[in-house]
Amino acid sequence: MKSLIRVAGRRVVAYDSVGSGPPLVCIPGGPGFPGSQVGNIGGLDAFRTLIRLDLRGAGGSDPPETAAWGFDDYGPDIALVLDALELESADIFGHAHGGLLAIAFAAAQPDRVRSLVLDGVPVKTMQTIEGAGDQVVEDYYHDTDGRVAGYMESHMGEIFEPALAWFWGHESGTDFPLMVSQCAARALLVTGDEDPMAGTAASTAVADRMVRGDVAVIEGARHFPWLEQPSAYCKAVMEFLDRPM
Repeated sequence: MKSLIRVAGRRVVAYDSVGSGPPLVCIPGGPGFPGSQVGNIGGLDAFRTLIRLDLRGAGGSDPPETAAWGFDDYGPDIALVLDALELESADIFGHAHGGLLAIAFAAAQPDRVRSLVLDGVPVKTMQTIEGAGDQVVEDYYHDTDGRVAGYMESHMGEIFEPALAWFWGHESGTDFPLMVSQCAARALLVTGDEDPMAGTAASTAVADRMVRGDVAVIEGARHFPWLEQPSAYCKAVMEFLDRPM
């Protein structure tokens, strides 16, 4: 069941929760996916309550009253969810573009972020923005054993196209290295070793630019490592989250 937060005016920000344990606020990718895109993150719901945000315009969340889908525009929506849950700060999970949003939020509001789990941050796409790797990504989404294609059909819903178009039209020139270097939160970058959008070398380069960045490489996995290697994935993430601050 969706929880709805009404913003000034008529706009609604929606989220739901699955699982039990301490909260993990989850930002889906896209941009423009509902929170269901992250599913149960390979079984993390057995250890954490997953608070799954519907990005503006997706799922139960209304689009903004004016076209505003920049990195900074999502921050107030994330803060609204934290306020609704009465959380001064929280562990935040972001998948793909959601990881970029989590980094931007942590840089802008560091007191509200306890730690970050950044999954499949699309570093390669950000660095080679003009369609590089598109065929590789398309082939992956139509994987031979059907797991990813089936997962997309059952969990990801319909992407909100205006948000996606805004990203490619307005955010492709973002100084990504600068944004990363301004993020002081303790962070774990998780990547499949065969992820066409992230990968070991690119994720390590991002972590090295962070104040407190670390990397977990999931062997035999690509852009949805929690789907492809759930046991190894949960182990790596929970070891990080349970580590003393």
